[in-house]
Amino acid sequence: MGGGNLEQDFTIEARAAQLPSAVAAGESAARSLSDLEAGESAARSLPDPDVSLLAAQPPAVSDISVLALKDGISAGCTFNGYTDKSEYVIQLFLNRVDEDGSVSEAASLELDTTADGKGSGQTSAEKVETGIYKASAAIKRYEGGNLADTAFTHSVLYKVVKDKDSYTVTHYEKEPESGGKPDKGLHVPDRDAVFAEDNKEYRACDHEKDFEIVREADATRDALMEEKCVKCGEVFSYAYVPNSAYAAFLKDCAEAVLNVKGDEILLATDRWMSFNQEVLDAISARPEVAVTIHYMYCGKQFTVTIPAGTDAAGLADENGYCGFRYLHMLFAGEEVFL
Repeated sequence: MGGGNLEQDFTIEARAAQLPSAVAAGESAARSLSDLEAGESAARSLPDPDVSLLAAQPPAVSDISVLALKDGISAGCTFNGYTDKSEYVIQLFLNRVDEDGSVSEAASLELDTTADGKGSGQTSAEKVETGIYKASAAIKRYEGGNLADTAFTHSVLYKVVKDKDSYTVTHYEKEPESGGKPDKGLHVPDRDAVFAEDNKEYRACDHEKDFEIVREADATRDALMEEKCVKCGEVFSYAYVPNSAYAAFLKDCAEAVLNVKGDEILLATDRWMSFNQEVLDAISARPEVAVTIHYMYCGKQFTVTIPAGTDAAGLADENGYCGFRYLHMLFAGEEVFL
């Protein structure tokens, strides 16, 4: 099977059996890679918390703000880990926040990458009216050829005052409420404060943030969760649950082997490169079943069969993982020429 649409890059074909689907969202596991030259299963162990095993990590945005320029105002930020647009794209926005909490776009820009992944970006200068503004950055990820929101970063709110052809930009400051003044209930996201301008009152929600899974993991993509306020429902960011797709792949493989009705099964993937102990134990629990694996390595397709009767549970390394390249060496795997 060649590389292709992410929606199609994992299949399990079992004779006289269908693959159980879905895995509980939020599961995490470590991907492992193998080392053919070393002649060992170089499957990685679960790492220290500061080590990530995703194939490509999202870029990070910092120092996001609204700037006063000669010809107007602009949104600006710095970034890190942004070297190409093959998987992730950063979009920068200058937004106006109205008194009812609604947000409208004043300017936007898709940031360019840099060779070392570090840099900065700034939207064009816009001539705007006095009001409240913020800068926002969206990190988007390609899924099946389409861009999907992954994470958002917002600046604090800024008060922008236009004076003829010049602009003053200051942080919106909290001002005390007057005694007995009614709460108009107007909402402005991102700040837990009240401010006054032109006798208008803006009020923010006292946000209570929590995370919620909005899309379950499957064998091709990680689970997606959102961070939002449980009171007002405002969404602050989206993030993938690291390695949850790999966990789904492993669970699906183990269940497929345990439930197959015949004496052979084909597991195929163009994304993953190893099994964990759960899958190996499942293979050992069905000694009458021969397990064939189709996988991709360095852009080429390979196949290897674990013969029936193999003590697969003993193939794992000290960390409980077994790489496909190690299996390829043990059981004389072959390249598939399409």
